[in-house]
Amino acid sequence: MLMGREGTLVNSTYFSRPIPLRLILLLTLAVHGPLLAMQLPITNSYDANFHIFFASH
Repeated sequence: MLMGREGTLVNSTYFSRPIPLRLILLLTLAVHGPLLAMQLPITNSYDANFHIFFASH
């Protein structure tokens, strides 16, 4: 707890502070970046061609 301007107590716990926008963007990039980087074109992989072949027959 900290002393405010007029001598009042101000609660400054970790959970009462707002979440920084940089932290949100960093977390979003850390989660979605690898997922987007791992996306493969649907028709260029052997597995995709295998499934497309059997789905058409």
